[in-house]
Amino acid sequence: MNIAELINHINPKNYPKGALVLGNGESINLINPLSKWLLEDYLLIGVNRIGYKLQPHILFIGDPPFNDPIIRTTHPQYYVTNQKYPWDFNPDQTFEFEEGQRDPPLQNLRLNTILDLSYDSPYMAIQLAYKIGFRKIYLLGVDYTPNHFYKEDGDHQCIDNFEFIDKAYSHLFTVLSNEGIILRNLSPKSRLTGIPQLVAI
Repeated sequence: MNIAELINHINPKNYPKGALVLGNGESINLINPLSKWLLEDYLLIGVNRIGYKLQPHILFIGDPPFNDPIIRTTHPQYYVTNQKYPWDFNPDQTFEFEEGQRDPPLQNLRLNTILDLSYDSPYMAIQLAYKIGFRKIYLLGVDYTPNHFYKEDGDHQCIDNFEFIDKAYSHLFTVLSNEGIILRNLSPKSRLTGIPQLVAI
């Protein structure tokens, strides 16, 4: 199924605090068993290996299938995947998106079947939250500092493209802000400069 069906299915009013996009940076370790209650009333859109920490409502995978058992043991309500890289999840739970373009950016923001590219999955997950209809969107774990929350593996694999990535997030913030959308970064050590940080929600 296409993501347009998922967009029409989810009602933002059921998640009064907004959408929370969860990357895989070290800031995800701020979430612990005692703090998970703070995530209530958010739609949780987690990317890739977020299942090492929690079960999101939506598991967003923009990459080709990779050999990591955590993907198979993450049990979200919905899977969102790139139609170029089909996974074999339950088809009743799986929604595919068409891949847009990087430059010029956000040419398909009004189209519910396409998510435009940068170099990472959270950028596209923010677009998904916007298309669902959320007016408040938060980021956590989109850090671009060394290591992932689940493994000490050094610099991010996309760090050589960070200048482009940072500009893309800044442009996304400007476009959404012009429509009255609140977009904030909850990661205290994130290198992103274009999205204002918020230390508590």
